[in-house]
This record gives sequence, C-alpha cells and structure tokens, in this order.
Amino acid sequence: MKTLKHSVLIVALISLTFGLFEIDPSMSKTSARAVGLSNAFSALADDYTALYLNPAGLIQLSSMQFGMMQNTMLDSIFSLNSGFVYPMENMTLAIGGNYSGVSGIPVTGIDPSTGRIISTGSSDYSNLVLTMGLASKFKTPITKGENLSLGITGKLMMENVGGGLSANGSGFNADFGALYQVDPVLSLSLVYRNFLPSTIQWNTNSKSNMEYGMNVGLKYSLIGEKEENLLYIKGQSMDLLVDVDVVNQYNKVLPKYALEYKPYTFLALRAGMAFSEVAKDAISTETIQKYSLGFGIYYQGLHFDYAYVIDPNNIDGNNSHYVSMLIDIFNPKEDKREDISYINLDRPSDKMVTYQNIQKVVGTVAPDVVSVQVNEKFIPLNGDYFKTDVAFENTGKQVIRIRAYGNDRKLLGYQDVRILYLESFKDVSEKYWAKKYIEELATTKLIKGYPDKTFGPNNMVKRSEFAVLLVRTKQLELSNSNQADPDVFVDVASHWAAPYIMAVYDAGLMSGDRTRHFYPNRSAIRSEVVSSLVKMDGLSLPLRTPISKFADVPNSHWVNPYIDVAIANGLVTGYPDGTFQPDRQVSRAEVAKFVYNSKLGQIFIKDLFDWSTYKYSK
Repeated sequence: MKTLKHSVLIVALISLTFGLFEIDPSMSKTSARAVGLSNAFSALADDYTALYLNPAGLIQLSSMQFGMMQNTMLDSIFSLNSGFVYPMENMTLAIGGNYSGVSGIPVTGIDPSTGRIISTGSSDYSNLVLTMGLASKFKTPITKGENLSLGITGKLMMENVGGGLSANGSGFNADFGALYQVDPVLSLSLVYRNFLPSTIQWNTNSKSNMEYGMNVGLKYSLIGEKEENLLYIKGQSMDLLVDVDVVNQYNKVLPKYALEYKPYTFLALRAGMAFSEVAKDAISTETIQKYSLGFGIYYQGLHFDYAYVIDPNNIDGNNSHYVSMLIDIFNPKEDKREDISYINLDRPSDKMVTYQNIQKVVGTVAPDVVSVQVNEKFIPLNGDYFKTDVAFENTGKQVIRIRAYGNDRKLLGYQDVRILYLESFKDVSEKYWAKKYIEELATTKLIKGYPDKTFGPNNMVKRSEFAVLLVRTKQLELSNSNQADPDVFVDVASHWAAPYIMAVYDAGLMSGDRTRHFYPNRSAIRSEVVSSLVKMDGLSLPLRTPISKFADVPNSHWVNPYIDVAIANGLVTGYPDGTFQPDRQVSRAEVAKFVYNSKLGQIFIKDLFDWSTYKYSK
C-alpha cells in the first residue's frame, strides 16, 4: 500500500502545472553533481548547491562545506560558482557567489558613406550574484516531528556592460524553500524563486523585471538499508529524483528526472533528463530534451564530480563537460540530538567512575551505518563490530562521543558516554580512612599531590599550603605582584605563596601575629584551620558565647564560637576522648576532609558527580 501511495505521488507530481517564472543566472550550472542530475535537485539538496536550488536543504548538512565549479561556454564566456556552508546548533548559514563574464564583444555599425556594416569597437559584459542562505528545522501540529525544513536565500544581483556600450544595474531578491520528509524514503520540496516584487535598476533610468516562479520536487529512495526501500542492499543506495519547473515566458511544464546510484560509499553514478524550451526561430520556441551523465568520487571529505550534457541544440564551442570540487570539513555542530538507536555499546558504561586512564570502547552498529567515529578518530568496522582505546590526559570529567555515519558521511546519530576519571595516589591505600576525601577533592583540582604520584596524607599542612587551598576553594583573585607587602608581613616577601597569602589576608580568612609575621612554613593548627573554614563558608558566629563541648576548650577560648559553628555545620569533629586539641597540627588528610565537608567544598564535589554538566569537547 505504501509503495502504491508513493507511485501515485510521483505520477501526480509529474503532471502538476503551476504558475509562471524564469530561472535567474544564479540557477545555471551550480555544480557538476547537480548538472549530472539535470538539476533535479530540490528534494535532494544535501550539499552546498542547496544554497542555489533549495535553501531548506542546507539544514541537512552536519559539516562545513566549500565547493566550486568553473566553466567556459562558447570558448569565451567564463563562469565561476562557489559556496560555503557553516552549520550551527539550530540553523545553518551559507554564503556564495556566481560570476559570469565575457570580454571583447564586437560592436558594429553602418558606414553612412558606403552603407556597409563596420566594426565600431568592442564591449564587455559581466554578471555577479552574491548569495546568503539560512535554514532551520521546524515542528508543526501537522508534521509532528522536526521533519519540515524551511530556508531562504537572499540574492544581490549586479550586471555591468562596459567598453563601447556602458551601463550597470543591480537589484535584490530572494528564494524561499521548503523540504518535507514524509517518511524515511520519501521527501517532497517546494521552492518559490524571486518572490519579492523587485526589479534590477539600471543607471540608464531603465528597469528590468525579475521573473518569479515555483518548483516542486520529489526524492524517493529505491535502494537502501531501510525497511521501506523497494530493494534492501547493505552499503548501497539509489534515489529517484523528479523536479517540475513551470517557466512563465513559455507557460509550459518543464519536468526533470534523474537517478543517483551509489554502489559504494566512495562512488556515485548519475543520469538525468530535462525538458528545456529553446528558440526555434525569431518568433517561436520548441521543447527539446537534454540528457546528462555523471559520476562522483569521494575520499576523506574531498568530493570530485564530473558531468556530461547531451544537448541536441548545442552550439559549436559550447562546453558539454563539467567538473566541480567540494571539501567536506567536520564541524563542532552536531545536527542530530543524541541518538543511541544506531549504536549498541558494550563498553564502557555511561556514568562510570574509574581510576583507569585508558578505556576500551567496544560495540556494534545498525545496518545503516557505514563508518564510526570515536571522539575525533574514525574506527574501521569489522562487519557491524568496532573496537578502539581512548586515553584520558587528565583526571576529572570525561565524555567519549561515538558518532555513526551513513553514506556520504551523513551523521545518523551519536552517543555520549560520561566517565569520571578519579585521581589516585600511590600512598593512599584502598582502606585508608581519608581515601574518598583525598581522591575526590584532588580530582576537583582543589588539592594536589607531589610529582612522584604520592599525596603524603600524614604530612603536616603548612600555613602557606593552607592559604593556597583557601584561595582555590573560595576562588579568590590573586594580585599581579609576586611579592607580599612588607608593611603587612615581614616574613613573606618573595615567598612562592606570597600572592595567595595576601589574597587570604585581604579576604579576612587568615592573619599573622602582632609582630607582622605570618610564619608561612609553620604547620597549621586545628584552631586556625577551623576559624578560617568558618569564615570561608560565610557562617555566622553565635551572638552569645556558647558552652564548649570539649574539655580542653574553655568557654572563653577565642576559637570556641568557631568550633561550635563548625560542629553544627558538619565541618569538623572532636576526638573520641572528648577533646578537640585546638593546638594540634593538621595533616594533609585531615584538611582534605575538612574542606570536603565545607559548604564551598561540597559545591565542587556535587558538580563532579552532576552528570548533566558533562559536555563533550574536542
């Protein structure tokens, strides 16, 4: 039934008759691929040529493209067509240009004395069309999914006649395009060309109208790897293309038909037929058939296309051979949402926490997939199976992106695997009491180990080291100077931690003694650490002196209020014997736990395990 529906649509499209229009200069000879398909391209529109033939198709591109074609007609008319496409997150932008020109056109006149035709000089002619296109996908109540694409191409047209005859003109117009994917194998298109009521204004005070019109198209996938295809062949595809142009000055339907067959991912074969209206004599025209043949070769993003046109009305000197080049450059934009239906990943698992810097990526792909890219590396397929290793350079948040591509490197979908690669140290054993605090905090880069891959958990924390930790956790700004103000501290001067010490002093988190000494190399003690952490978290001290919870901390002790607040907020604890030991030196493991439990420290830890914040980047 579906096949019958498609057949009826094809026949109906071929027999349609629309309003009137005339193709402008930017429509002719856009690329060898389009020429090889007799320009039956509006429902295909999957490369930079869409800028000229159906701007809605630009949204199909998942990579940057640059393409161009040069041609010479009648041995003297030079033409150059080019385009550049840049896909973005929700839209695609394209720019291009179409130039044609000829010089040395003979200008003749009649000699009044003899009545003979004589040469009076020569003239030049050039035509330049600058284009800019924009396309995006839309979701409507009728189309449901985002299978409707709309696009527009603005065109600035400039013509110039020089030499013996001199004139120039310019004007602006635009094309509107729509592309609707009915189902996985059928697409319909509509293009309304030069829909603005504008003209080309000449400096001779004359105007020339820009013809407008309509084109409808159809693409039907005869061969492919989908259930809906008429014929299923893995790794191959064939598209039937039908376009219908109605040109206003002839008021005739001029259809175009084409086939594009891809027996391999690197090769495309093309054939097309187009009905064209040409001059029969001075007052009448006739409809002729033009045929085209072509092929395309693709290699690592480089496209080479060739076309040959069989024109029964061809003029000697007119070129029937066309060649164009296209460069396909992979782009940061992923024009697909994450789609795991094309990829069956065996390992690694999503949201994995690991200590291993090398991860094996193993899985299989759907029949539609012809190539797989893991991060930025293409992986060879063994049937539908792929395997590779991914190495992480740094600890922390990691995302592995597996992309699945179909024919012509069309992105079918991708899958992201989020992995937390934890820091580890040789001297922090599996059963060490502070292992969790040390490793997770080190992964946030708030604390660091030593160059020999050890952490020194039982080493005492120096006051200078603790100052650095406070700066990182509080995210304080450092001064540009590497030296401390001698009027503040006399023993810091050119110490390596001077900027950090001055930052915590200015923030009111640490201080020195009355003699203006900071003692950067002295070990930090518990009372100093607790008071600094309370200040860092912005916790308020009680209005009244609290009753001390520890036998060795009198109510009148300066640190008692800080300890009371720190205990209440889970920053620190006392010892089992009921003491706090405020003057005891603090080890690196202990300070890791304290910062881990702080309000600001928890922001870093929660972010580390917030999988929604994991984003892929090259």
